[in-house]
Amino acid sequence: MGKEFLCHIKWLIVTVFCLLLITLAVNGVGVNLKKTFAAGTLNLSATSGTVGTHIFISGSGYKPGETVRPYWNYGGSGTVVQENNFYYFSPSGVADANGNASMSIFIPGFPTGNYTIAGKGLTSGIVDTAVFHLVPNVETGLYIGPAGSVLRLSGWGFAAKEAITLYWNWNGTTGLKAATATTDSHGTFSNRAFTVPATTANGTYTVAAIGSL
Repeated sequence: MGKEFLCHIKWLIVTVFCLLLITLAVNGVGVNLKKTFAAGTLNLSATSGTVGTHIFISGSGYKPGETVRPYWNYGGSGTVVQENNFYYFSPSGVADANGNASMSIFIPGFPTGNYTIAGKGLTSGIVDTAVFHLVPNVETGLYIGPAGSVLRLSGWGFAAKEAITLYWNWNGTTGLKAATATTDSHGTFSNRAFTVPATTANGTYTVAAIGSL
């Protein structure tokens, strides 16, 4: 009878102790509950474009309430570019209660190629990334005018130190050679003058910049 009573007491103590542990775990008393955050995904409003394109970014997996800042060429061989505030533009975002954040970036002047855009949580250190393909573009400086108008031709997003030939009235195969240029280390050239021929009829004409690489 005594042994049976002691056995019941032992089981009662064990049961009470287990219930106490469960209560402590549920209430978080004396238990170190530390939530960890893992990198999520980074979505871009466009995955390719030219220098100056405004890209809207959404990321996930961040710590709620932390500031998330966008970076260009993150982890690349070149200089990582941190998008900065200017005037009323603020590139950074703040993660919501679900760890989602929105931000944006203007594509800087770099040679053509694939670049990593990143959104980094400044508190958690979490980094989400996505790839953006930078393509070349050319500007004429003037989009409408009469024959005899002077165009100031500039281009961005070509290969570094690349020889460029510019054509007027390009049809996909041939055109009138307008100018030549060599890009700088950022794949850029500028201010190459071309005068629209005096005999040019009214209409729409294509200007092309053809790279040698």
